[in-house]
Amino acid sequence: MKWALVAFAIGLALRIALAGGDLRRDELRILRAAENRTATAQVMPLWPMTLAVGGRATAIVFSSLTIVLAWLLVRRLADERTAAVVAFALAIDLDLAVLGGSVLSEPLYGFLLVAFALAWVRERTVLAAALCGLAALTRPEAVLIPIAFAAWNREWRRPALLAAGVAIALAPWAARNAHVFDAFIPLTTNGGVTLWAGHNPADADAPFRKRGQGRGVVFDEIGTETRRDRAYRARAIDYATAYPGETAVTTLAKTAITFTPLQRKGRSWLWATMTLAFGWALVRRPRLRTPLLGPLLCVMALICVVFLAIPRYRAPYHPFFYAFAAAGLLHRPDPEKKNPDSLSRSRAESV
Repeated sequence: MKWALVAFAIGLALRIALAGGDLRRDELRILRAAENRTATAQVMPLWPMTLAVGGRATAIVFSSLTIVLAWLLVRRLADERTAAVVAFALAIDLDLAVLGGSVLSEPLYGFLLVAFALAWVRERTVLAAALCGLAALTRPEAVLIPIAFAAWNREWRRPALLAAGVAIALAPWAARNAHVFDAFIPLTTNGGVTLWAGHNPADADAPFRKRGQGRGVVFDEIGTETRRDRAYRARAIDYATAYPGETAVTTLAKTAITFTPLQRKGRSWLWATMTLAFGWALVRRPRLRTPLLGPLLCVMALICVVFLAIPRYRAPYHPFFYAFAAAGLLHRPDPEKKNPDSLSRSRAESV
């Protein structure tokens, strides 16, 4: 436990040191939502409500506590040595540290994601379902988690409980939106805008490693939030249909940016390094005790490849990526090739 506490202290200090700076468009939008108590359809409600109570310090606390939760999770999946490597990696990860000092939703979402994973491997399914629901109230992609677990493990009973937890958590939010905006909005009206940011004509002239980053996009005001999001979603689909070659190149670029050392920002050096270890782990197929990492990393890959391949979008999944990469470096491969979480599609074995 001492190594987890040391990593926590380092991570906390780094997040405090990097907190602040000029606010970006997304951050200003979240701050407005916090001031108005979620009076917008573009931001899921849990983070603005939490931010309204604790301010920027809330992000620092959640981001730092995630280091300790990740240590507990990886210790259960592998051993204390692997857990220590992951904890220190999370502590010095500059992508996470910068986000941990911001007002964006990733610190809370990442915390809930690791808490969910810990409850899941301990077979506390009801708690895992509740945490998955809270995660969906923080970032909409969490609705994919029950689907990913059902498809990966070819088992439906426990993922169905996760889906029920998500549905129960989102029901009041959808009812509120139906009343305020006169439209059924179970998630946000930001998906079409984000899809357009990842697939638009500006990428045709962008260098390979800068594609799918929202480069050169200026968003117009097109009526209400709901109408604007639908309009941008239609634009993105029309562009992808009209220019399949450019869309394929952009998708390839986003995949390369996400899973190779070809990173867009210099502060992503740790992620770039760990992608090499991750590739080695795919070859070695290390022993892990619970089928968990595969479905979560599939969700991360889908979000980065379909929408935007930027550090912010993948940041909450760093603990799981680092866990598999560290296990590949520190553990001998499974000689029987039956590891349930070796990122193969073998059926999950019971814990």
